[in-house]
Amino acid sequence: MNEKDTEETKEQQIQKKIVQLEVKCHESIKDHEKQAALEQNSRLDNERAIQQQRATPNPEDLFTKILEKSIYEKARDKMKMGKKKDEDETEKEKVRDYLLPILKKLSLENAAVFEEEAAISVKNEALRSLKERLLTRAEIIQRRLNDESEKLSQAYVSYLFHFVTLRRYFIQRNTLHLHDIKRHSFLKHVWR
Repeated sequence: MNEKDTEETKEQQIQKKIVQLEVKCHESIKDHEKQAALEQNSRLDNERAIQQQRATPNPEDLFTKILEKSIYEKARDKMKMGKKKDEDETEKEKVRDYLLPILKKLSLENAAVFEEEAAISVKNEALRSLKERLLTRAEIIQRRLNDESEKLSQAYVSYLFHFVTLRRYFIQRNTLHLHDIKRHSFLKHVWR
């Protein structure tokens, strides 16, 4: 009887596994059906959105959201953007007036034609302003140069200190081997 029981339990285990596999298959089928339904709904939503976009008269929206532009359309857009940039740059150039701050300072910004004295005073003010800017830049450069020369002199003092220390060390040892000379070849000119 034990053999029959074990055979039955083996068959029961096999049947349980088969039932479990069937349940898993049914669950995966249901999951795939749900995913297919979701995908179908999203496609329908996209189609509705496309239909709404086609109903709008704006071609830019049509291209950006539905269609992909051809190479020619892209080139035309780049040309339009380049023209817009050129127009913006020319407007910026027109707006710039370098003498306007000086004219405001001398309260001559509304004058269309200047007298000789006013023109000379504008010229002198512009030259004075330029001189001030150049002097401040020169002071900044000089300050940086002084800082760098100070760092250089400190590095040179440090180098000399280490050089003298090494020289004393070799003199105190009073043994100068060939490999020491090769390793510290920079000391050669000291003993001349």
